[in-house]
Amino acid sequence: MRRPLRLAWVVRLPVVMLTCGWLTAAQASPLHEYFLYHRQLPNLWLDLNLPAFLLAIALGSGVHGSGGATEWLIIALQWLLVSMGTALAFDRVSERLRRMPPARRGATRVH
Repeated sequence: MRRPLRLAWVVRLPVVMLTCGWLTAAQASPLHEYFLYHRQLPNLWLDLNLPAFLLAIALGSGVHGSGGATEWLIIALQWLLVSMGTALAFDRVSERLRRMPPARRGATRVH
């Protein structure tokens, strides 16, 4: 993966996940009324961010959470680490595929 593409991926995933978090969890969200009665997506959001919430509790924001910047920063850090890990994994796979001879990549001979 080229560096600009990797940087775009690493930055884009946390922004998308924070936007999804705002849409599912914030009272100011335009979808707040909908998610009062349809809890599947907010529950999925909480499940995906459980490590971040546990770290926020351990750092002293309290069990009930303050809903402040600390939780959102830790969630952003979590998704930044996930996106960096996937970018590095894609880099390694693409590097191995580049080094592989064409015959092993699935290329067929043309007669």
